[in-house]
Amino acid sequence: MKATQARDLAARAERIKEAIALLQSEIQQLESEGNFAPTDTWVMRYKARSQKGYYWYYKLQAKVKFTF
Repeated sequence: MKATQARDLAARAERIKEAIALLQSEIQQLESEGNFAPTDTWVMRYKARSQKGYYWYYKLQAKVKFTF
């Protein structure tokens, strides 16, 4: 492996490590806020048609029915 390739690989690995650390920090912040959807929930994206054309909307779905 050439020296330039080795430096590029090392720089890429460092950026990945930094991104992972940032994501872990953001996860911890979200967990501390406590605003999470229940387990076994997901967001579905739908494409709908209106008189003006198409648009996307998002729906939170779950395996079981929740009452709030």
